[in-house]
Amino acid sequence: MTKLLPSLLVASGLLLTSLPHQAAAQLVPARQWDKTFGGTSDERLADAQQTSDGGYILGGHSTSNASGDKTQPSQGSADYWVVKLDASGTKQWDRTFGGNNFDHPNALQQTSDGGYILGGHSTSNASGDKTQPSQGGEDYWVVKLGADGTKQWDRSFGGSGADYATTLQQTSDGGYLLGGISNSGISGDKAQPSQGGEDYWVLKLSATPLATTPAPSRLALAAYPNPTTTAFIVHGPAGTPYQLLNQLGQIVRRGRVSSQRLDVQGLPAGLYLLRNELTGSTSKLVKQ
Repeated sequence: MTKLLPSLLVASGLLLTSLPHQAAAQLVPARQWDKTFGGTSDERLADAQQTSDGGYILGGHSTSNASGDKTQPSQGSADYWVVKLDASGTKQWDRTFGGNNFDHPNALQQTSDGGYILGGHSTSNASGDKTQPSQGGEDYWVVKLGADGTKQWDRSFGGSGADYATTLQQTSDGGYLLGGISNSGISGDKAQPSQGGEDYWVLKLSATPLATTPAPSRLALAAYPNPTTTAFIVHGPAGTPYQLLNQLGQIVRRGRVSSQRLDVQGLPAGLYLLRNELTGSTSKLVKQ
């Protein structure tokens, strides 16, 4: 009996030691499937959500034309690209949305009506799928889709600087909360001044007027030649006050529309915004 006791202790110890390993092995998830989706250029996934039908919705940006899994052509340099999958990861449909420049989605969500809401940033003017002009360097761009991926409406929000939407959420009243990063001062759709380099910027949107209410008309000033190395001639109603802003939203020149040229010789080369102080509208100018 004495000789059997150590053996029994060792055997029971091995049994007890092996049990946690067996339990742990059962907890390790097994790969069920993997899928790759793309076109002939670059695609970057930004967000993914499970949908009410047990499938999935994917959102990111694409620089590809119609190719591979992408069935629609590019609208500009980069577009929103949305892909709907079933529960097994098989593609059901894909949609491309964009303007004539860079459009990058950062967040998406299935909405209570079975459709989808996308939020990101855009440097496009009104073109392609984008119905409103750019307010500054980058603007928030919100796109609402139906259950089949058809666009229902879009809206742009921004100030004179750079505004990047990074998150969105449908709210209990059927509206939307949109949030992100902004370095814009009071301009365009931004009602409060910047607190520093970059700030939170949060917008509360209503449920339905976005689909039916057109954006107010805002007169933008023009300047020629564009680009220039020395000076712009500003065109618009005589006496209209304007500001010239750099890419940080800082005012670097001020004036009024007249025969006098806007001298930019002392400014570094780059992109600037000519802002109509009466309407908040902006035009992009390039100093070489």
